[in-house]
Amino acid sequence: MRKKVKISPESDVSSTIPQGNRICNFAHLAKEMFCKDCQKPLCFENVEKETIHGHASVLAIHCKECLLLNEVNTGKKFQCPNGYSVFGVNTRSVLAALHCDVVIITTWFSTTETVALGQLK
Repeated sequence: MRKKVKISPESDVSSTIPQGNRICNFAHLAKEMFCKDCQKPLCFENVEKETIHGHASVLAIHCKECLLLNEVNTGKKFQCPNGYSVFGVNTRSVLAALHCDVVIITTWFSTTETVALGQLK
């Protein structure tokens, strides 16, 4: 995880920022937006990659000070008894789907252009 890469100042910023709408926990994201090495604030303009996990994402963000590639979660993760870690937003979404009409939930995500469970880019 301590991968340091030089960032080109001429790179196209708009192509590195994830596009579309997301569900995120702002309190959690605010805590995560600091470099793990030098503790400087991270910037969305330095996102190198997004890995979508249902409704949550893991962003790979370069620190502009020390160039460390940081992994930033957009929501809280929990450790299951079986050893797997899961995002809380995905667990709550599954519980909501069990209590609601799945067609309504799917339509809502489609209408709001939010990344839905299982949709990968």
